[in-house]
Amino acid sequence: ADGCEGEEVSLIVTGVASSISEAQADFTAFPNPANDVVIVTTHGFEAHAFQVLDAAGRVVISERLVAGRNVVHVSHLANGTYRMVLDQAEGRSVKPLVIAH
Repeated sequence: ADGCEGEEVSLIVTGVASSISEAQADFTAFPNPANDVVIVTTHGFEAHAFQVLDAAGRVVISERLVAGRNVVHVSHLANGTYRMVLDQAEGRSVKPLVIAH
């Protein structure tokens, strides 16, 4: 119609992805809601970059956690909902944190 010539060709591709999983760092944190401290337990053997972000995405806590049990002091944070972010070689994990004084 626009001056192009040729024949129309359709290509149909099918496939199945297998053994693909998204890497994700793993940690537990309690108590949640928190008041004074949060106990963060990481898995693996290396140190982990850990941040707490406020609702605007600003970093309010930034620490380097060791494998195992870590105590993170949160008493200086205002009441509200935050995001805990753990980065390690296997990936990133984000979990909510509620501060209630």
